[in-house]
Amino acid sequence: MLRSEGFSERVTYLIDRQGVIRYRSVSDLDHERDITDYMIAIEAM
Repeated sequence: MLRSEGFSERVTYLIDRQGVIRYRSVSDLDHERDITDYMIAIEAM
């Protein structure tokens, strides 16, 4: 996702076997991502 300042944000998608996006996380580059959120989303799939 390109910001107006000219740089991108960090985006992570989790896609199921049918190709459906089941989870999306958008974060600023200067913030560390929390893997706990990803693990919860994966378990819910």
